Amino acid sequence: MISLSIASLLEFGLMLAGLVLAVMIHEVAHGWVAFRCGDPTAKIMGRLTLNPLKHIDKYGSIIVPAVLLLVNSPALFGWAKPVPINLNRCRNPKDALFQVSIAGPMSNLLQAILALVILKIIGPANQWFTLFFLYYAQTNVMLMAFNLIPIPPLDGSRVLLSLLPPQGQDILLRMERYSMFILAIILFTGALDPFLQAIHEGFCQLALAFLN
Repeated sequence: MISLSIASLLEFGLMLAGLVLAVMIHEVAHGWVAFRCGDPTAKIMGRLTLNPLKHIDKYGSIIVPAVLLLVNSPALFGWAKPVPINLNRCRNPKDALFQVSIAGPMSNLLQAILALVILKIIGPANQWFTLFFLYYAQTNVMLMAFNLIPIPPLDGSRVLLSLLPPQGQDILLRMERYSMFILAIILFTGALDPFLQAIHEGFCQLALAFLN
């Protein structure tokens, strides 16, 4: 039977709140860049908003992260409802594919940097304040690294797709029908754990060096 103290519940809530905010901004970034490239789909459907009710996915934003936290996973990640994008409405679909795909991970990088800068400026004013921004920065770094893996349907596969010649694009697109199966095997076998652990340790070293 799992027993959680009040402190553990608060810590759990902070991590989950940070993850929801991170994946929400990640998706809005995709939609905003698509809009800048000429596709108004996300704007028309009301998805260029920071209202969490528009973005939260029951499984990806709550259940999966909660399970990962409870089993002490080396990485916390999840997802929001994908923002609808129609690249055919963009002025230059190929360039838009790269820009829209990279926008989500880059938004996570910027969020992580901003969180650390806030901590650097304000300092350890409060235990929970410090924990939230540390968790928030770490979560964003992990999300960026995870999403840049070139496996469909992750953003990294779309970035790669935009750079490949037509023959390579065909191979990657054919892989997509098996993408969730491949991704599930990789996650449940722990094949990504060394990579994610290395990212985690690298983040901790850089964060300590920056904050001290």
